[in-house]
Amino acid sequence: MTRKRSCRREIACLPLDGLCQLLADKKNGRPNYGAILQYHRLRRGWTAEKLAFLYSEALGFDEEEPVTPHWIYRMEKKNEVPVDEKRRWILARLLDIPPVLFALEEASLIPSVQWQAFFDNLHHGPIDLVEYRTALVDYCQSWSTREAMKRREAIPDLSRRIHVLEQKSHGVRGPQKQQMLRLLCEYYLLLASTAREMQQFDRSIALASWVITLAEMNKFYDLWAYALRQRGLTYEDRGELTVGLVNFAAARDDFEAAVHDFEAIKQIETHLSPQCRGLMWVSASQCYAYVAQDQASLSQALKLVDLGEKMIGEDSDDLAITVKFDQSRALLNRGSILIHSPIPALRSPAKACAAFEQAMQFTPPTNKRRHLEGSLRQAAAYFYEGSYEMAVAYAEQALELVRDTDVITEVAWLHNLYVRLRESPFGENGDVVRFGVDLLKVQKADLFH
Repeated sequence: MTRKRSCRREIACLPLDGLCQLLADKKNGRPNYGAILQYHRLRRGWTAEKLAFLYSEALGFDEEEPVTPHWIYRMEKKNEVPVDEKRRWILARLLDIPPVLFALEEASLIPSVQWQAFFDNLHHGPIDLVEYRTALVDYCQSWSTREAMKRREAIPDLSRRIHVLEQKSHGVRGPQKQQMLRLLCEYYLLLASTAREMQQFDRSIALASWVITLAEMNKFYDLWAYALRQRGLTYEDRGELTVGLVNFAAARDDFEAAVHDFEAIKQIETHLSPQCRGLMWVSASQCYAYVAQDQASLSQALKLVDLGEKMIGEDSDDLAITVKFDQSRALLNRGSILIHSPIPALRSPAKACAAFEQAMQFTPPTNKRRHLEGSLRQAAAYFYEGSYEMAVAYAEQALELVRDTDVITEVAWLHNLYVRLRESPFGENGDVVRFGVDLLKVQKADLFH
């Protein structure tokens, strides 16, 4: 018995061309998916009984007759892997089979949108700047509560307004031109924020860069700072995803670019309101943590949060795009600093968890997006601590909040966490496998309705 288990676990990993050869050896007139299934099952050391149980559970005991080990053997030996795409996706997720080996295509969760709106170049009549400002304020105030679909639907209107402002600002002078240019910057920043949320990072960076240029030319210091912050956070988001997919080294350029943008804000901070400075310091803190190589650097990042917290409630700029800056945000960033250094010895997951829990106490129950962020951060902290069961529990909680808020962009972070959990000592635990299937049902919602 011992020898048999050892043989299963010591099966050599075939290279991709070897796996493709298994497919090429057709059986019953089809690519040999059964051989792929068997290879990955044995590679994980799973019995047919275990796969049958988890596969039945994923399909739903109430809707399906339970799968037996005999069915698993038939799939493998007689190449009777289901034709149904949903069932193949479940099997691929359970065993971490690359989708391409099951003739499955990875599809983006983010639907394509029309970023550029095309209009008649002749815009007749004056612009109602009061209406433009009112619409901008409405968009910004409701942005955090809008469903993702509604935010995407707003893109054509934002593009139209930008088009009109660009067109009309060329023909005026004086205070009216300044009003138009400020509105133009703010609409562009809102569009950049939307692109960032949808993980269209290059587009978001390009839009923010344009605002930086325009705001600098016109000495709009507040908008200049917000645009630098927007671009810095976009670099940071892209770096975070890269860390999960590859490693810290691959993400370093993005993190350093983020730090560079926040350093640029320091050159103009005397022109900013107290609350704006506080927001910039707190936002910057997380970027500095990602490049911290020693305790002194990490302490400096934490000091930025301390400085920012002192500015909560102080006077702010009269901007529609102002980000909500409060104690909850400061605590979330403090906790993130404690787990984001590329040097594992500098991380303090237990202290981070405490900060995240405290942050949620300051967060109203109605702010589901903030609770979603808190759950994601808690899951990451527990993962770094090695408390894998808690990491899975918070990941499941975050996934439920994704369903409630329609913030599908956070699924990429959850997928990265799932991959790391499968590679951890806890990877074969049923809770991790079930989380992977639950995640799949969000990623492939069209197949599971």
